[in-house]
Amino acid sequence: MNNKESCLSCGGTGIMANGEVCACGIKAKMILPISLKIPVQYQGVRFSKDFVNKKLDPNYGNFMHNLLNDCIQNLHTFQKNILICAPPNSGKTVWTYTLYSQMYAKGFVMPKLMDLMEIRSLWLDYYTQDKEKVNLISSAKILVIKLPLDLPVKFPETMSTIIERRVRNNCSTIFLYGGSIKDLEAQDKFGKLQTIIGDGSFNSLCVKSFGMRGA
Repeated sequence: MNNKESCLSCGGTGIMANGEVCACGIKAKMILPISLKIPVQYQGVRFSKDFVNKKLDPNYGNFMHNLLNDCIQNLHTFQKNILICAPPNSGKTVWTYTLYSQMYAKGFVMPKLMDLMEIRSLWLDYYTQDKEKVNLISSAKILVIKLPLDLPVKFPETMSTIIERRVRNNCSTIFLYGGSIKDLEAQDKFGKLQTIIGDGSFNSLCVKSFGMRGA
């Protein structure tokens, strides 16, 4: 393997975690797999903190930028479960597809972006014929899951189960929610979410909540 193919900055993809072309000169490999079923409006779009809504907490863009770098550059050692709360249209979905495309460029097979209830339904369907999809959800090195606004009463238990199963496979989970942590806690009628909040290691969940300036 030559030096270009083993570039530590881009991992041999030709594209840095921030979406910029790497100086190593490797031809970019950013073709997205058909299995991701990426919506047309997201195809070819890469996350950049420079395009984040200026009304958002300035720490949000930097956090997402650094997290993307961390996930890609330390992919084999990255072990953390994170809940990211931010308003709608803050670039969370673009960020996810940027992460997934770069993981695919590194040779990882990724599932399509799903929400919590879709994954719960798959796991509860004991007669599902799509065993490959279920196994991929359990074993993908980093899995991003959206939390829908109309969450069921026991959503913290579902999140906890997902985290626990994936930690057993040395995998990390990132949850995305289109609101604040206070909005999410308001839906947690039994206070179960607090029992899994921590630093993101083992079976705990690290929470990062960002809002609009002055809100």
